[in-house]
Amino acid sequence: MRVDEKLLHYSSKDGVEYKKTLEEVTAFISYKSLEDEERKEYAKYLDELGPALFHLSPFEVSMIELSLPPYSEIEMEVYKRIGISEDEIKKLKRYRERTRKYVFRVPGINVLAIYLLKFLSIFDKELKEEINVERQINERLFTKEYKDILEERSKEILRSSRLATIPIYVSSGVLHYLRSSDITVEIAYLSSILILNILTYLPYISENFKSKKCRKIVPYIQMLTLSSFGAYIYYKSFDPMLMGAYLLTVTLPYWILGLFEIGLSRTISNFIEKGWPYFPKIIRKAIDTLRRFLANIKVNPFNEKEIYEELYNASVRLEGVSSLPSSVFEEFREKLSKKIIKLENPEEKLALPYVLGYYRKEIVLIEDDRKMKIVNRRALEELAKSYGMSTEDFEREVSKFPWKYLEADLVDGKLVYGRSVIGMYNFKNEAIRKGVAAKEVEACLINLYAKDLIMTKYLQITEGNS
Repeated sequence: MRVDEKLLHYSSKDGVEYKKTLEEVTAFISYKSLEDEERKEYAKYLDELGPALFHLSPFEVSMIELSLPPYSEIEMEVYKRIGISEDEIKKLKRYRERTRKYVFRVPGINVLAIYLLKFLSIFDKELKEEINVERQINERLFTKEYKDILEERSKEILRSSRLATIPIYVSSGVLHYLRSSDITVEIAYLSSILILNILTYLPYISENFKSKKCRKIVPYIQMLTLSSFGAYIYYKSFDPMLMGAYLLTVTLPYWILGLFEIGLSRTISNFIEKGWPYFPKIIRKAIDTLRRFLANIKVNPFNEKEIYEELYNASVRLEGVSSLPSSVFEEFREKLSKKIIKLENPEEKLALPYVLGYYRKEIVLIEDDRKMKIVNRRALEELAKSYGMSTEDFEREVSKFPWKYLEADLVDGKLVYGRSVIGMYNFKNEAIRKGVAAKEVEACLINLYAKDLIMTKYLQITEGNS
């Protein structure tokens, strides 16, 4: 690939196609930089990790890292490799178009709409074929390693959702006892919750229940349990309020709200992401704390020195799996040691929701009509201190030779200069701490590599015009 084409990809890295590639390749490389047991723990929380790159060789992944192609190109290459025909790809695209057109226009009930599509497929042969093709493609696309990751992730999601419902169960349990004054009604209610939770976890913890046939049986056993205990509670108490409480706290979460869960969570997540900058800090902090509590993610007090050391160690591990030039790693470590790369505490900054860490570019200068315009004086002052210069001297130097002190980037076709910023919690869990550090360091390294490409092209143009 020519430098011009690489430059086009890297300068478009905030676009949907390229951003998806960037997210997946940083997630995959950070995952591969860990030991086997650490990977298993880290992958539970690594939502960006998709199935496609597991089908590629280390050399092919390195080419993606160095060229950053659109994600659709990677996906199509993998589809061909695992034997998916063009006809199957067309059917998959049609099915995805249906879901985009009909399903995701219904906020909060996406999963229910998908179930409706599956019901309609009984009468629509073409739709039935598309649904079957999607299922068959996923069966071929998901490697054993990726299936194991999804299984561990599912267990973690189940654990989090059960944790969130504990207050509801406790309140309803107290209500059952107070309304009935019958200990057997209380035992029936608590037993139904216990049995349903055991049956939900059974496909994950028992080898005997991992087959498809056994997994299909579990929902029917759950239904029988619900009906039996619900009938007993109503028979003993003959209380409509208790029956309503039973339906709301047990039946609905498992049989109706389950259909809404993914769609509703996606709708709420989208709302929070869009409104995040406008929420009061106290609300953002509460959401962030609750999210970490439900995910069982524990953090130590923010310690800049410890996290800088973790980022440095991550760069050493990454050098063994990354294909980026050694000069990029050297530049990263030099900038890290001088604290030119800024470190942020996500718990205080609250810049983004639902993230364990992040990498971002803080723009300091914009080249406008070949003149340098300072757009972030605070960052300029902090950088002057890192370089051991006065603000006035640094401003003069950076206006003349911005590429010596700042990282070049292209935004909307304009040349801008800034610095790298990494946000990361001080995690107690070593695997999560190592993994998140590696992911954000990899994103920073790719950005430094892109900066070199941009400046190479820029200097070529400058020399050509002189």
